[in-house]
Amino acid sequence: MKLPSLELLADGFWQACRRFPAAMACAAIGTLALMSLIENQDKDLLVKLWMVALLGLSFFTGLAAYGEMRSWPAAKNWTATGIGAALLIGYFFWLEPDAKLFERVELPRYLAWLAVVHLWVSFAPYLNRTSSVADFWEYNKQLFANFVIGGAYTLILWLGLSGAILAVDQLFNVHVDHKTYAHLFVLLAGMFSTAYSLHRFPKDFQFDADEMAFTGVFHNLCKFIFIPIVALYFLILYAYSAKILVTWDLPHGWVSSLVIGFAAAGMFTWLLNFFLPRFDSGSIVGNFKKWFWPVLFPMVGLLFVAIARRIWDYGITEERFFVAHTGAWLTLCCVFFVLIKSEDIKFIPISLAAFILAAVYGPFSAFESTKRSQTHQLETLLTKNNLLADGKAKPAAQLLTGDDANRIYSCLEVLEDHGALGIVEGWLDKPIAELPTPENTYNDASKICSVLNIQFNGGSWQETHFQIYSEWGNEAQITGYEEFISIGANYRPNDGNLHEDRKHFKIDTVTRTTLVFFEGSTELDRFPMTAQLDAWRKRRQENEYTLTLTPAETAVDLQGQKFDARLLIHSVEFERAGDSLQLSSVNGNLFLKKK
Repeated sequence: MKLPSLELLADGFWQACRRFPAAMACAAIGTLALMSLIENQDKDLLVKLWMVALLGLSFFTGLAAYGEMRSWPAAKNWTATGIGAALLIGYFFWLEPDAKLFERVELPRYLAWLAVVHLWVSFAPYLNRTSSVADFWEYNKQLFANFVIGGAYTLILWLGLSGAILAVDQLFNVHVDHKTYAHLFVLLAGMFSTAYSLHRFPKDFQFDADEMAFTGVFHNLCKFIFIPIVALYFLILYAYSAKILVTWDLPHGWVSSLVIGFAAAGMFTWLLNFFLPRFDSGSIVGNFKKWFWPVLFPMVGLLFVAIARRIWDYGITEERFFVAHTGAWLTLCCVFFVLIKSEDIKFIPISLAAFILAAVYGPFSAFESTKRSQTHQLETLLTKNNLLADGKAKPAAQLLTGDDANRIYSCLEVLEDHGALGIVEGWLDKPIAELPTPENTYNDASKICSVLNIQFNGGSWQETHFQIYSEWGNEAQITGYEEFISIGANYRPNDGNLHEDRKHFKIDTVTRTTLVFFEGSTELDRFPMTAQLDAWRKRRQENEYTLTLTPAETAVDLQGQKFDARLLIHSVEFERAGDSLQLSSVNGNLFLKKK
């Protein structure tokens, strides 16, 4: 692969700016934002700039292609660009990365828009009934090739320039900041790669027959790598389906993700392979094109069986909704290509864009469906356990534990994450903000469980775990200690360390509050840590799940029957057990001396 000359690079950059001025402006803004982020400047502002610029890059590229296809005059192009810029500026001011529901709701919506604008580039010039499928395919093949080649050039340039900078740094002792390499990569990926792809963006959206040719690389990739890999994994999925029929055991939930993953890989290969049978008369490429969708159809059924089982047991969450929603789109594609027998491959990106937007907006979106489903699940569980009657919640007569208690908390936690506890608040005697806050409550969901006399063991990892980390450095004195052991203790009873012929530590599996000193399988001493655990528990603030110790605090003195010990902590992990903490793991350096 020959790298382009400097003259060609300058000319290509200028041509890209003239043809796609708004897209290149977005690339420049996004690049500057990322380079500033590397310097740890105003993160919130810069993240918003980068997010919006990334949207604008693809949106304006597709808009320019759409205008060229329809031969828009300059005034119309600039008017459309101005309207698009106004919408993006409005979106910039509307984005609030610090908002409570941002990660749960608004970030998925942003990612949905990002996917849609990328798809928009793939079909923007072909939004008319007269456009040729062959032209659409060749256009997207060229886009893909430009992206891959531009990425390869970017990587080669970065490696070469980074090596030159490193050589200067080492030979002339100039002390180059390590951030320079990150800045260089962002600059090349943001500006060079973008300019290269836009410079080589198809200038005509109708192609001659002799332009539709497969290079050796594309031919071999598709025929000898992509098709065999997809075929192998579909054989695995069909073998698993046969196992289900033989054992009559419903599929596990992760099978849905597997089906979606290989459907995506298979669809990409099918699209890449679409016109290959014209240039290759072999049976491999022809049969793959003919049988891909019929083979996929039963796998979509397997996906629905797997995800329906999870939804039936636990209700709808966003993750389950997206899986089922993707299955619905795959079903539609199978019907379109198998039953209708259409070969209009434009249907794939256009229908996918519509399905993506339907998944994140409207009354039947993932978020609204999740809230309705989890509210129904919660109401059913509370009623079943006599905790809800006539629209009013009441505490359990006896402490409610077990699976139902965990599921109630899970429903409450999901609703709290969505800001949807309003209905639940109507069941209570007072607003959630006025509910009592016992020491073992961490959020509104756990407060409601406490009021209703529910003890759960589930919830998020952070709700049941607490971690301690030490800062770098240590000020502890270790003079007088005779022996040093680096420990990584845990509470698992079947740990193979017990059978090793060396000294080591384990956490007592009964109390979970004591370090046990072993040599091989022989117990030498015990070091209770109850007092220290209680002190750490009292130091923890509400909603705090990590405690960082100063260097002076990392030393913990332990007393055994035979030894005194000083533990210099690297990290400690706990699990909550009622009002107390239990050890899960201890990592650090321990110094021993005999009494």
